[in-house]
Amino acid sequence: MSVTKAKMQKLRGEIAFMKENYPGLKPNFSAMSKEIGISRQTIAKVWKDPTSPSKPRQKRKSKFDPYYQEIREKFEIQSTTIKAVFQYMKARYPEVFTSYDSFKSYVRANKLTEVREEYLKSHVRYETEPGEEVQIDWKESIQFTLSTGEVIEFNLFAAVFGYSRYTVFIYSRTKTTEDFIRCMIELMIRTGGVPRSFKTDNMSAIVSTFSGQKRKLPVIRQFEKDIETPIRLCRVRQPQSKGKVESANRFVSWLEPYQGELSSEEELIETIEKINRQINQESSRTTGYPRVLLMKKEKEHLRPLNRIPLLDSYLKEADTQKVPATLLVNYEGHGYSVPKKFIAKRVKLIRIEDELQIYYNNDLICTHQISDRPLNYKNEHYLDGLRDSIEPKKDETAEDYESRIQKKAEES
Repeated sequence: MSVTKAKMQKLRGEIAFMKENYPGLKPNFSAMSKEIGISRQTIAKVWKDPTSPSKPRQKRKSKFDPYYQEIREKFEIQSTTIKAVFQYMKARYPEVFTSYDSFKSYVRANKLTEVREEYLKSHVRYETEPGEEVQIDWKESIQFTLSTGEVIEFNLFAAVFGYSRYTVFIYSRTKTTEDFIRCMIELMIRTGGVPRSFKTDNMSAIVSTFSGQKRKLPVIRQFEKDIETPIRLCRVRQPQSKGKVESANRFVSWLEPYQGELSSEEELIETIEKINRQINQESSRTTGYPRVLLMKKEKEHLRPLNRIPLLDSYLKEADTQKVPATLLVNYEGHGYSVPKKFIAKRVKLIRIEDELQIYYNNDLICTHQISDRPLNYKNEHYLDGLRDSIEPKKDETAEDYESRIQKKAEES
């Protein structure tokens, strides 16, 4: 109830009481006006006829009225702020949308903030907790012209983390089932973990149609088991359930200014990665925070990648090496040590961000931070190796022997 309506109800109540209990007494309209906060003329009118309805106030016309539907749609489409809608409308109609305060009053007078609240209520089920869900999709058949005149047709695998809105684009010439799995593995390795679920539409790379029913391909069902995470399919005709990744696809338009400017496919891929970084450094309109900032929190809730060698079986190129007597396996020209017991055994090397993980028979045996040093020995590996080359002296105690090895290691 508005303040004015409450005052009028109080006035009518007082006048009705006075007329019933003091029929011959006329009140002091000026004193009542000061007490209640209603004009003397209005009080006199109500005194004359307490039951007369108030004259409906005519709605004032606003310069924003012709744009009402467009303004309303902005609140319906996106859970945004009054300020954001004003800036959008100001950019489109600068001669009309000049005052933010006037616009804010118009929005509130027309209860457009309630439209926004209804939007938030009806879409709250699609907001996710950290690490809960990643939405994935293909942006298909993008044509890009190089400076040489060559036209490249490619696809972008797009993934959006539900909580942080952190976005990952992966370039792919084709979009086969093998491409889908490769991109999924690259996504998990890039971000360093696995969410509780993935969500996508009924893309042909993961489903087949039999007797009118769509079923996941056997290789996809096995892949789900290997990553220990379900890939959920969106319900038909409910695009809002996959809205985060479809919103991310709009960023592909950022590539358009580069048409005819890049000289090679490699430069195109580098540009996509640059745009990807820019997207994640910007604030999401929904959360109000930079995606890369919220991703730090989301990473804490991702399940560790502890079955990477098994996933490598899906890929043709896996970095497998036989451990030499030096205990050092080679990664990008730098040596990284493994425990002595794995000499002559074959191990797999997997890089996750700035960490090198080394596996034997699907078991993680050690990790190293990626380094520019030519040789990267863990202290315990190096000491273990020295014991093979340094014999204990006669009558030397175990403590003295270990001390001598430690000293030798420090001198090296």
